[in-house]
Amino acid sequence: AGPRRDTLAMASSREREPALVNCLMLVRWPQRREMVQAAVASFVAQDHPNRTLTVVNDGAPCALSAAFFGCGVGGRVLQMPSPATLGEKRNAGVAAVPEAAYSASFDDDDVSLPERLSANLRAMRSRRPPAAFLSASRKYIAIGAIDNIVGFELGRCYGAGMVAADVTDALRWPSQDCFEDHSLYEAVVSHAELRSRVAEADELLYVHRRHA
Repeated sequence: AGPRRDTLAMASSREREPALVNCLMLVRWPQRREMVQAAVASFVAQDHPNRTLTVVNDGAPCALSAAFFGCGVGGRVLQMPSPATLGEKRNAGVAAVPEAAYSASFDDDDVSLPERLSANLRAMRSRRPPAAFLSASRKYIAIGAIDNIVGFELGRCYGAGMVAADVTDALRWPSQDCFEDHSLYEAVVSHAELRSRVAEADELLYVHRRHA
């Protein structure tokens, strides 16, 4: 027996160019309300044309505005019971768009340059074999926030900036509220078929803002 028809259709959709990138934004509305608005605006400004925003919310109900959809981009809000861990929210966001070739962290406390997605895709696809896990552990911090920074890179801590469907088909984020990306990284480098497909981003493509 051959592959199921829906599996074939999913594989075909993932191979389309430009690749569909599912951007995951994890929120607990209305916390960080102003930051969320800025992060969504920087998603809209991305120069990669085939992208969608998945907002995973375990707070009060919220919705993407008509102005957002008027910009010609796709998106959705996925409501989850509260409290949900960051790992659970990432897994739910990936599952909501199974046709995506890549999933990218697009956190509610980040402001991204317009080329963030396209530059990360080039970095992954220029490797042979193409990278399946791109770490985004290097961050540019707004100078005004320096006094309030809690260091992100604790030893060798990796954040999942962008991951290919090969990773999310094989592995899941653990149910953690801290360092869940690093735990996924450790699972990737322990995986027989994925361990050689890890890369680290070396461009400063977004601002991570310290929050309470």
